[in-house]
Amino acid sequence: MTISEYRNNLLSEINQSAEPLDEETKNLLALAGDKEGIGNLINVINDETTSSEEKISAIDSLNAVSNFSPALRTKMPEMVNALRGQMSADDEAIRYRAFATLTAMKDEVAQERLLSELESGKKEQDKMVPTSMAISMLGTDEKALPGALLREIALNPPDTDSLIEAVRHMPGDPESFDVLKQIMEEDENPLEARAMIPEMINNVDPPAFLSAAREMLQSKGTDHDLAPSLAKGIAGITMPEAKPDVLETKAMVRDLMSSSPESFKTLANEILFEKDESADQ
Repeated sequence: MTISEYRNNLLSEINQSAEPLDEETKNLLALAGDKEGIGNLINVINDETTSSEEKISAIDSLNAVSNFSPALRTKMPEMVNALRGQMSADDEAIRYRAFATLTAMKDEVAQERLLSELESGKKEQDKMVPTSMAISMLGTDEKALPGALLREIALNPPDTDSLIEAVRHMPGDPESFDVLKQIMEEDENPLEARAMIPEMINNVDPPAFLSAAREMLQSKGTDHDLAPSLAKGIAGITMPEAKPDVLETKAMVRDLMSSSPESFKTLANEILFEKDESADQ
């Protein structure tokens, strides 16, 4: 089934649904097939005399029908140009929506603008889009975010959200291993960032990861906030050559479990030892 056939079937299913449609849904369905209506919304975005609220409403309406509107597909170049014209809008809500919509389309002009901002060294308050938001937007296209830039931001983030987004989108590769490991080991970093890391780096360098995991579990205890994520990282190592180190680490965890909280004991039994014990039977 082609994309066009899928969209047409979706519209047909909605129209034939036994459930009554609310007014907003009816309006969106009508807009999806209304080339003139789509054109009018694009004109609203372009018109300097329209209010911010009207522009925001127009962008949101176009986004709402973008996945299934045959009328919008014929107007897509005009919509893209209109949104590009709003990338420097004074109103941040319009500006953010323009960038978010364009980057979701993998628009190279928007990507280049955001990347230039991230590399500019500008103060956060002077950027068109906050660093954390820019990373998230560019992250819709993994090719648009250089790993070196993410590592640089992660080591010197302008705020907590930027660190979290930099970690979220950083490749789990040898070049990023040391940076991610460092972030994982430092308790002052947000747990949301640190908790992602064990399963990102565990198979990049298993001996180094396991060494760090053992040290953290021994020094900070199994009631430490990162202990569950470390256990998942240990359990997720798949490289056969790392098996002796994994078994050594699991043995150490067993020794620690006598003084562990029940929540960690349950987790460790489920993800660290259940598979091993079933294999022995």
